[in-house]
Amino acid sequence: MEKIIKDLYIELKKEKTNLITKVNLDSNIEKSDLEREFEDSLLALKGLPIQANKLLQPEKVFVPNYNKKAIISRIPKGKILQILPSTTPILSCILLPLCAAIIGNEVIVKPSSKSKSIALFLEKFFKKENVKDIKFEIGSGKDFLLKILKEDYNFVFFMGSEENGKEINEYCNKREIEYFGEYGGNDWAIIIDGDLKRISDKIAENVKFKEGRDCDSIKGVLINSEVYEQFVDLLKINLKDIKINENPVDKEITNPEFCSSLWIKKFSSEEEILSLYKKNKHGLSSAIFCKDTKKALELAKKINTARVIINSDTLDINPLIPWGGIKSTSHGGVDYWINKFSNKKLIEIS
Repeated sequence: MEKIIKDLYIELKKEKTNLITKVNLDSNIEKSDLEREFEDSLLALKGLPIQANKLLQPEKVFVPNYNKKAIISRIPKGKILQILPSTTPILSCILLPLCAAIIGNEVIVKPSSKSKSIALFLEKFFKKENVKDIKFEIGSGKDFLLKILKEDYNFVFFMGSEENGKEINEYCNKREIEYFGEYGGNDWAIIIDGDLKRISDKIAENVKFKEGRDCDSIKGVLINSEVYEQFVDLLKINLKDIKINENPVDKEITNPEFCSSLWIKKFSSEEEILSLYKKNKHGLSSAIFCKDTKKALELAKKINTARVIINSDTLDINPLIPWGGIKSTSHGGVDYWINKFSNKKLIEIS
């Protein structure tokens, strides 16, 4: 598998421009955003064999109370179905099947329609390399998905909306198939002060790219009352075709729509911010924009999210670094996915 990954890395680099053009037509996602995602995918691909080898090494442990030695190893789950999201059409389509296959699983991949071109490229590449453990089911619609689900699986992994995920979970439960779903999140940005034009551009970039359908989509913006009017004017220019809710009620803040929309709210104190965060059932990431880095850092320590970005790109997630949400939020990263697509096996020696 290591040679396959190395060859794929070379082929992807060669076909980068062509693939980005095709995925742009499939997805209508900006080429600059796809370029960033493509580079993240290459970075993760390059590091995948090293990380996998490290994770899959058997771990020797000693159980002193029982005077036993034990070996903990990771074994494949078997036949896996991956139902992948539309928000990361390149990265998820390249990385997740390989994270499962490198352990020894048989992987059936149902990519989103936005991943069609990258899926066709991978399908052709794996066929040429005689890789039989990764197969793509390319199609769309509920009937197509139900047809795929009728096969026998040991594990079904889903990324997407909570509504669709719950339906698939119910189907798997009836057939006694292990299921795991990664649903949407509810990430917020906090604007204290700074270059408001630049900040507005960053928030708009996330909202347009993620379309409110990914775990790290920014769904709400808390804005310092001192800069509120100026920032909202800039945001409305950037997001002229997207719904902005200026008077959100608690339900809209804690359970936002799974679509391209954004709520905004004025704050006057840190206590108001922390009070709202207590109501958020998700906890993946937050963005804080503030001239005073020390002040931002102190606030970051008090916010109950797994990841806080200070004065940086809200789309910056490195797939080589494991990330995990607090509360009801998804996780990710190469280490996490390899662990998720395998089972632990314990062998004790008396």
